[in-house]
Amino acid sequence: MANTNKLYFDEINDYHFGKLSPEERLRFEANLIINPELYEAYEEFKTTLAIIKAQDAQNLKNNFQLLDSKLDKELVKPNQSVSRFIKYVAVTLFLGFLAATVFIYIIQHKNDRPVSSYNVKEVGLPVVMGVGDSELDNAMSAYKLNDFNRSKKMLTDIFSRKQSDTVAYFIGIDEFELGSYSSAIKYFLKVKNRSTFYYKSQYRLGLSYWEIGETANARQVFIGLKSSSSPFSVQAEIILKKLE
Repeated sequence: MANTNKLYFDEINDYHFGKLSPEERLRFEANLIINPELYEAYEEFKTTLAIIKAQDAQNLKNNFQLLDSKLDKELVKPNQSVSRFIKYVAVTLFLGFLAATVFIYIIQHKNDRPVSSYNVKEVGLPVVMGVGDSELDNAMSAYKLNDFNRSKKMLTDIFSRKQSDTVAYFIGIDEFELGSYSSAIKYFLKVKNRSTFYYKSQYRLGLSYWEIGETANARQVFIGLKSSSSPFSVQAEIILKKLE
């Protein structure tokens, strides 16, 4: 990549192989939209990778065909049992190498999921011991300790007695953190558009739809966030490009 600016290379490499934090990914993708030099460098990076992969695949195929041809010639020699064993080992090694390549590819792309790539963790409400709603404080304390099941249980109990946008949002967040995206959707949909948590719930609603494969619903949510005055308009624009 002779033309790729070294200033961008490390960042592009870390982004492409999922090594950036969610916040860093969002900043990179926002910059990708407004910085033509970065966009051009990333396109060159992807093109170069594709060429390298194609060459490696062809070289591997050629080398295996050459090895196969040599081993076939060995079979005409008297000690055919040894030759067959050698060929069996070669084939086994080749299949093992292929499996390892697939495994490495999966590991490199394991972070390419909507939630892990685009979510920014909710920090929760401030907890003031002995002041205000102690039940909600206890639920938030559990949430901040990553005890999402306990937090959800306490919040659900509160919600059964007194429904509010705040509690609905945080039950949705608990479900979201637990990976129960369909359940999270039900609670995010309860948050009204006048709520302080409306845009936050809409953003995670879109991610939840995307995560379970309901891309049409996800697209509608992000279109709404992009066209509104929400703090997630940039992220929504980036995600919509992914959903095209």
